[in-house]
Amino acid sequence: MLQWCGQSCLSLRAISKGLYGVCERCGQPIDPARLEVKPDATLCLKCQQDVERLVRRGLAPTQIDWER
Repeated sequence: MLQWCGQSCLSLRAISKGLYGVCERCGQPIDPARLEVKPDATLCLKCQQDVERLVRRGLAPTQIDWER
């Protein structure tokens, strides 16, 4: 539940900065169908898959600095 709250806060911050629906990793638009299924998505499908591969290999993906 706590992780969901964190993701929701990130999404709300993205909305306030006009970045909702934009991938935080590559800057490309997130497919509207993905956002419909997962409204708190901050990564496009390709970047999400890349990050999951990194995690499986034990490498932590870099966090986005929302304060820029």
